Parts: sequence; C-alpha cells; structure tokens
Amino acid sequence: MNELNESFNRAEAHISDVVNKLLRQWSQVVHNPATRRLMFNIVEQSILDNLDFTRKSSKKNPGLNDEHTALNLCLLKTAERTLLDYEFSDSTLQGLLGILIRDQLVNKKTRKEKERAFMRVYGQAQPSFLMINPVQPVYSAEGGQKYACLDWPKLERVVAEAENLWGACLVLLVGDDLLLYRSQDKDLFDLAKKHPAVFFVLVVNGKDLTDETCARLKQCGNISPVLIINPPVESVDNRLAMQRLYGNAIPFGVLLITTRDFAENLLSTASIDFIFGAGHALYGLVSPVPLNGMPPEMNAIPGPPQRLWIWRRSQDLMRSQGILLIDFWNYGTLTGGCLAGGGCGYGGYFYINWKGDISPCVLMPYAAANLNQVFESGGCINDIWALPFFKSIRQWQKTQGKDNLLTPCLFWDHQADLNQILENESVYCMNEDFAPVLQGSSYRTFLDEYSRIFSSLVESTWKEYYQGGH
Repeated sequence: MNELNESFNRAEAHISDVVNKLLRQWSQVVHNPATRRLMFNIVEQSILDNLDFTRKSSKKNPGLNDEHTALNLCLLKTAERTLLDYEFSDSTLQGLLGILIRDQLVNKKTRKEKERAFMRVYGQAQPSFLMINPVQPVYSAEGGQKYACLDWPKLERVVAEAENLWGACLVLLVGDDLLLYRSQDKDLFDLAKKHPAVFFVLVVNGKDLTDETCARLKQCGNISPVLIINPPVESVDNRLAMQRLYGNAIPFGVLLITTRDFAENLLSTASIDFIFGAGHALYGLVSPVPLNGMPPEMNAIPGPPQRLWIWRRSQDLMRSQGILLIDFWNYGTLTGGCLAGGGCGYGGYFYINWKGDISPCVLMPYAAANLNQVFESGGCINDIWALPFFKSIRQWQKTQGKDNLLTPCLFWDHQADLNQILENESVYCMNEDFAPVLQGSSYRTFLDEYSRIFSSLVESTWKEYYQGGH
C-alpha cells in the first residue's frame, strides 16, 4: 500500500513541476510558435527523464509509473493541440490556466490550506470535487413535461461550501437538459458567475447549443461544456454542435456513453478521427451509462470482455495519439482506485441529484442522506463526508480497494464487499421503482458473476504489467 501511495505522490509532484514550467512562460508559449515548440520539447524531455529516474530508483509498480508518464505526455499533447487549434478569450484563458490547471491540478494552494484544517478534524484529506445533477425532466399523467430542480439556495450553498471548506475548484454538472435548470430566476450560468474561482464541467445536448448559449459560455470563461455524442457520430446535429463550440473558441469535451450496442462504434477509428480531428474536441468522458444517476439497464451494460476492450482502446488512444479519454469505470490505475464517498485521501467526490439525495458515486444507486435535510438540520458539506456509509466505503478503499486497480469499482467489481457494507448501514435506493430490483437475488447474482469474470480477465495484466513491468 505504501509503495502505491509513493508512486502516486511522485507522479503528482512531477506533474506539478512540469506544468509550473509552462505557466511561468505561458504568455510566450501562447503567442510565439517557436517558443511554444521549444517549451513543449523541454517539458516532454522532463517527463521522460522523470520516468527514467523512477525506473532506476524503484522497482515497485513499474506499470503504474509508465502509465502516469503516458498520461503526462497525453496532457502535454492536449495542451499543445489546444493552443494550435483555439484562439481563446482572456476570460477563457483565465478559467483554463488560472483555475483548472494552476489551482485544481497543479499548485493546489487553496486546497492545501484547507487540507490542514480538514485533517486536524477528520484525520485525512478532503474530497477534491463535486458531481451534481440539478435538474430532471418530469412527465405528468396529463401529458407534457416539466422539470424538477434542486433549489437554488441549496445548489449555490453546496458549491460555496466545497469551495470554502475544501478548496475545491472543480464541479461536474451532469444529467439531462441541464441548460433548462431554473430556480428563483437563476440558471447554471448564474452559478458559474457566482463562483468565478470554480471551474465547471457542464454536460450538454447539441440541440441546446444556440448562439445565445455559446455567447454566455464564452462570457463566463469558467465553464467547459461536454457534448453528449449519440450515434451516428457524424450526424448533422453532432457536427453543427461541435462547429458552433469551436467557432466560438469554447474549449469542450465529449461524453461517450459506451453501452453494449454502441461502444465499438463510438470508439472506432472513424469516430475518434471525426470527434478529435474535424470536430476539435479536446477531451472525452467515457461511461457505460448516462451520467444521470438513474439505475442502469443490465442488458445495456458492456459485457466483461467488451469492458476490457474499452479499457484497452482508451489506453491505446492515450498512448499512441495523445487523446485524453477519462473513463469513469476503468481509470483506477490513474486515480489510485475508487473515488466514491469522498475518496480515502487522494482525491474523491460524491454525487447529489435534483432531489438532494446524496450518493457516494454516480454509478451507485444508493443514497445515505438528503442535502435539504442536512442543511435544514444545521449540517454542512463536511457532515455529508462524515456519514457512516461513506466512512465505510473509504475504509474499504484503504484496506481492500487497491488490491487490483484494474477492478476499482465497489458497485461493479466488488459487489460482495458492498453488500457487506450495506448490511451495516442505513441507506435507501435513489429510485423507488428500482428498489425491488436491487434487493432481488437475480440482480446480485448477475453482479457477482460479472465481477468474477472481469476480475479473471484482468488479473494477469495487473500482476505481470503493473506490478511486474513485463
């Protein structure tokens, strides 16, 4: 365990050193092509020198060291591609460089200051970000569609507390029809303006990206939209949405929902070339289910061999083409394991839906408390972190969750362990209609068998490559 922690700490320290070199020369890097190429060459060599030093100084977890190097090189290529492709406004540059890169990923000055106070009380570091789904379509029996929204005072307060108590500079806003959020005449752009020191990642549908929306995105500067890509990838809607974002110099990513039927299509060579080439996307999020907290459909989940292919495909794109795909399911080797329930001191989060239900993870359909009730009873975001259910998850992460970082997910890869935790904790299903299914033996049997098969598929890779370096 200590060897793993040392590996991640070394990788984090090197990333900090590398990016600080870029930030110190950033104005020259942005505006001078020759200086830009020189600086990127220097940083690239620094990354490779660090890998060489690590290999010589320690034989522990060589595969993890190699993978962190591949990630650093991928981030560098993404940064260079961004500068070549985009001409950002001052507000966007400030959002990308000042908040996301400097404050969230590199120096973490505010976070480190808050960490000392947090550790004095709780004994370990605080979570690093939040994920919130603040709006949900509601269909009435009479017909028509309305939207249930998390009340503005609660939404704004939880973001403020994450910023002020944790030093968190990143909030992921996920779900369906997010741009239709309205509460007390406020929308999500108002949230971004209220918190200029926080960087927001906002999942959007292409149909919602009007010229007015793009103008507001550009004006804020601290929002990166993530475009949901539905097959066919090269559809008119997808093409127009990406053209509109790129034409307005708005840095954006894509969300690829790699279900059983669409995984190979979305990650095909033609699709990737279109999205990151002609489409000018800068990064991608990969998930087996929509990021809306709704129960997964079992027949839509990629089977274990298909999941392994998705992981290998994402790895290949990162290493061979410098394409950054952040896999919510399979990136345990890059995050240090499961991040649910606030994480066990190396970064983490929890998920809040439009009703205020609080879950350890967007992929886990159980809630331990409700935000409205926590606030009304005088509690704060730290009381959420201290929930017994979340504490039990973090204890599992410390003791068992790092045995094989290719199987990091407590819900999908360690169902027996999760069931043992659930027996001793007070939780409820976030979707009442799905509760009987969760409690049924067939569902748990399916998950047990799924985890068994997938674990057997990746065990040799973990031992031989990541631990053995072969």
